[in-house]
Amino acid sequence: MKQSQDLFQRFDIKDKILKAAWANKITYEGKVVAFAHDHPTDVNNTLKEYKDIKKILKEKQIRFQTPYPARIRIHWGNGPRIYNNATEAAEDMRTRGYSLDLPQTPDTSWDQKLTQGAHWSRKTGDGIGRVRERSKEH
Repeated sequence: MKQSQDLFQRFDIKDKILKAAWANKITYEGKVVAFAHDHPTDVNNTLKEYKDIKKILKEKQIRFQTPYPARIRIHWGNGPRIYNNATEAAEDMRTRGYSLDLPQTPDTSWDQKLTQGAHWSRKTGDGIGRVRERSKEH
């Protein structure tokens, strides 16, 4: 078992396994088993917001991709366009004549989330003055 777990730590092996699983439908007890990349929870939740959009695009046979982190690239007739969230994509699709509800998307962008996750802040005051004071003490 340990050896098979080590295989999934290698990107090239994991990628080959996923591609093979995607090429053939795999079933368990009569139900199709879906294989996906192991994205963080936030990314998976955001990707779920694209569900209705992807359904319409599949029905209309319009090519699309969901590049990391949780965006959607739609290949329209006049070229591809990348949308940063499901609301942005749905609004554009509505202007193109597709009927769908606008998803509820948080206003926080990925850049803002990354910045909010940083656990550092700028110190105020004169740091050099403190260094000089401490060096005089020693």
